[in-house]
Amino acid sequence: PGRLDGLIPLTSTALQDFARTCKNADIPCMLVLAPPAYAVHTDRLVATFEAFGLNPSAVDLDAPAKAVTKAAPIGMPVLDLSASMRTVATERAMYLTFDPHWSAQGHAVAAEIMAPPVAQMIQGNIR
Repeated sequence: PGRLDGLIPLTSTALQDFARTCKNADIPCMLVLAPPAYAVHTDRLVATFEAFGLNPSAVDLDAPAKAVTKAAPIGMPVLDLSASMRTVATERAMYLTFDPHWSAQGHAVAAEIMAPPVAQMIQGNIR
């Protein structure tokens, strides 16, 4: 939590700039939170944290998303993909094996999750 707290002011400023840009351009925007590989494929958690010299024992997988959601500008919709991606992670490899980026399947799942709320936002039902 301590490391995360130090990053939130910078994140908040960036999100405020994003919201201002959206408003000035008069376009609807949504903040979509893409979870890290270890938060979806939890079997990667220990190895990931140990590789960076971090203690994996007290990890709250949802803490980063909660912190960013809390820092999001008032009125900006937030879509956290974590829980939905975790649900299908046992069936599909969402991330590349030795890389924290989404695989083709991960991109497809993210698109499936995002499609309904993005369509609602475009239709003006979410703003």
